[in-house]
Amino acid sequence: MLIILKNSALITGVNSEEMRDIKTYLTISNPLFFKKMDLGLSTWNITQDLEYYTQHSDITIEVPMGAMPDIIAIFNKYNNIITKEDIADQRVSNKQQEYFSKLKFKGKLRDYQQEIVDSCMATNMGIVEAQTASGKTITFVALTLLRKEPTLILVHTLELANQTIDSFVKFTNLKKEDIGFIGDGRFEVKPITVGLHQTMAKLEKNKFSLLNDVIGQIIGDEIQNIAWQSPYLCVH
Repeated sequence: MLIILKNSALITGVNSEEMRDIKTYLTISNPLFFKKMDLGLSTWNITQDLEYYTQHSDITIEVPMGAMPDIIAIFNKYNNIITKEDIADQRVSNKQQEYFSKLKFKGKLRDYQQEIVDSCMATNMGIVEAQTASGKTITFVALTLLRKEPTLILVHTLELANQTIDSFVKFTNLKKEDIGFIGDGRFEVKPITVGLHQTMAKLEKNKFSLLNDVIGQIIGDEIQNIAWQSPYLCVH
């Protein structure tokens, strides 16, 4: 088996039982479809199921990076133990020590916020669950400066994008013009960039390629709102 890690995970050497279970795990009913049905509204162009994978052949499938721990558990169920030799990690690391060394964090983290930052620094992917008004934004501002990787922060509304930019200005020595933006007709990539999910879903391949070559960290805000609100897939 070979697992190639990039912006997604390409897995080859999957048997039929494993493929079936992976596809089942990465397929969910689309709440938007059934919501419109209940309201008697048209469901045209809205898929009934959301499939978070791309199957390339009988033995090869591409999946979101965040699904890998559960997919490895599927392999384990069939006594297919994944080792380091099975994994080719080709993810981008583009640390910019010189740029980030000039940035200063001007906020003060609470103990639980510092624990979140420490936990994120100890891994390379994961999900942070926290209550509303718990300070997730200041937390990922601190994380971005500490990680020192060119970072893309994804949000789903222009209002949240502006709030995120304002938070970087408030809690660091950055100015508004120092922060890149993707959305609302703009494509400006900088070491710290805020992007709209809706724009990212329609982005041209050459622009995706540019981001894949440059961005070393992606932070998704309010991601629970995205999957069912837009008729696009996680794997591009």
